[in-house]
Amino acid sequence: MNRTSLRAVRVASSLVAALDSRARLKRLHEEFASLLGVERIYVRQQGSEYFVTGDPNDTLLHQAHSPLSGRPRYDWDDQGNGILHGYSSISESAE
Repeated sequence: MNRTSLRAVRVASSLVAALDSRARLKRLHEEFASLLGVERIYVRQQGSEYFVTGDPNDTLLHQAHSPLSGRPRYDWDDQGNGILHGYSSISESAE
């Protein structure tokens, strides 16, 4: 699989569940902002996990106005610890 820079992270909510919302955001920022190469992260709860990116407009799937609507935007690499790293899918690069 052709990898470009890391664009997103999915984190099992159980990894930060014991923290209040402020501490949870701080922990997610400390762990993932530099990994994503951004100063600010954007976090969305998606069921039992958090979707973390450096762009407030990022989504798990291609948006409705895209010809690739509904298809995954990322290829996910499972780190084996409740964290998945997301890289732009080949279809994302072609869009």
